[in-house]
Amino acid sequence: MMRRVSLLFCVLALTLALSGCWTSDEVTDEKDFWEESPTDQTQEEPDAALTPITAFVLPYLKNVTFDPIACPDGMQQTVGALLYEGLFTLDGSFAPQNVLCSRYEHNDDCTSYTFYLREGVCFSDGSALTANDVLAAYRRAQTSERYRARFASVVSMRVVNGALTVALSQGNSAFPALLDIPIVKSGSEKDTVPLGTGPYLFVTDGSGACLKRSADWWQDARLPLERIELREDNRFYIKDASTPTTEGTTDATEFQPAMIIDGVKYTTDVWTDSNPRACIGQSDKYEILMLVIEGRLWLEGINGTSVNTCSDILLQHGCMQAMNLDGGSSAMMWFDGKYVMRSSSPDNRYNGGRPAPNAWVYKAAGTFEE
Repeated sequence: MMRRVSLLFCVLALTLALSGCWTSDEVTDEKDFWEESPTDQTQEEPDAALTPITAFVLPYLKNVTFDPIACPDGMQQTVGALLYEGLFTLDGSFAPQNVLCSRYEHNDDCTSYTFYLREGVCFSDGSALTANDVLAAYRRAQTSERYRARFASVVSMRVVNGALTVALSQGNSAFPALLDIPIVKSGSEKDTVPLGTGPYLFVTDGSGACLKRSADWWQDARLPLERIELREDNRFYIKDASTPTTEGTTDATEFQPAMIIDGVKYTTDVWTDSNPRACIGQSDKYEILMLVIEGRLWLEGINGTSVNTCSDILLQHGCMQAMNLDGGSSAMMWFDGKYVMRSSSPDNRYNGGRPAPNAWVYKAAGTFEE
């Protein structure tokens, strides 16, 4: 049996790029957080019709750690980018720019580095950032799945006179670019929200969880929002169609059958024949999974598959929730300006498909420019 399969991962995360860029010199002048370089005064004025952003919401996983070294990929990292900072950040050319590091030195063959911390930086509890905090974070990162590859050539790390020294087994002039790892206060990493030095604080008040601007942030720069609301999870939930939607539900649709619920495959005894299929799911990393399989094109040798086989394919990609979308000959997938999967209708396969007036559309999240 032959089939054409396409699986599209759509990571639905919007990151506020709130980390500025610094040289090795101290920042002494207050600037607008997203202030651009001075421009010609004769340039056109911005469109007056643009509406400034006054409110913003980010999803998060309740009771799941924000520790940047151990948290799940996805939304916790997005929120964590506003709570934590690293020694460096990477600019548009992937060159390291100083953040918590004020300056660094290396020997001629780039096998030994010394990193000096910026003075006056405090964690959200008011305690000072120290090289021991950085060392503790890097030692945890060194054994973590997410970051351990960055430390493959590290022979030793230690604190000397308030600075962090790192010895490498081989020279690496780009080693600082690997150190954009967020730093948390040593000893707080086991807390759900470890202490950080970033521009926002995680707060729970009468309105729920949110991020509030840190009045003691060391950069003392203007931020786009005083408060960013946090919405729990952003998960798919598959329930019986007769079950009322709960408060906080943002979207709902009805299809059958359910294929995977909480990581468990639900084997169906219907739709077991080979046909074109379309399915939607969500991975264990909270990515959206779209699966489209062509079929019923016997002259091309493309038969399709069963719903149960679709479940097996999705499970191979860490799927936790999945539904069949009743996609038959009308199912198509369009990505990056081209067809990935065409209609399985022989009469409409190469002329745009069947005129079915419904679609799942995923658009890349907008970004803020500095």
